[in-house]
Amino acid sequence: RLAFAYGNVGNTDIYVLDEATGATWAVANRSCDEAEPGWAPDGLSVIYQADCAGSYDLYLVGVDGNNPRTLTATVDRDEREPEFSPDGTAIAFRVNTAGNGRNADGALWVMDADGANARGLGVSGRAPSWSPDGRSLVYMSEQQSNWEIYVYNFD
Repeated sequence: RLAFAYGNVGNTDIYVLDEATGATWAVANRSCDEAEPGWAPDGLSVIYQADCAGSYDLYLVGVDGNNPRTLTATVDRDEREPEFSPDGTAIAFRVNTAGNGRNADGALWVMDADGANARGLGVSGRAPSWSPDGRSLVYMSEQQSNWEIYVYNFD
């Protein structure tokens, strides 16, 4: 299955495509921007960002579109670009001041998969991605006037 955002920038929805059958269905289609979908490692849920409550927050929804859950609910921050750890216990994401920085560096954070224990890592960047063993994150950052790739090691 493939999860993807569909629509115009700033007003997209999240869909799932079953490649075996060709079936496509919406799992998040409210009147707001729902984007940056990713899979939970078990393949049963899709995580994504949405600005339905005024600022970008992170949401988790079943692959059937049922049981949506809000993982972050902040009015002063935008949480974006969620990425599950390989073992499914944690989520890495980017944080910016609300309304600022669609494509800018932000603080990189990690939280438990249920949204608890959110904490900053003390680095600035975007598009965090876990290493296969879950011991580091790779991310891009524009720290020196050019986009570069960095590694954050949890050890």
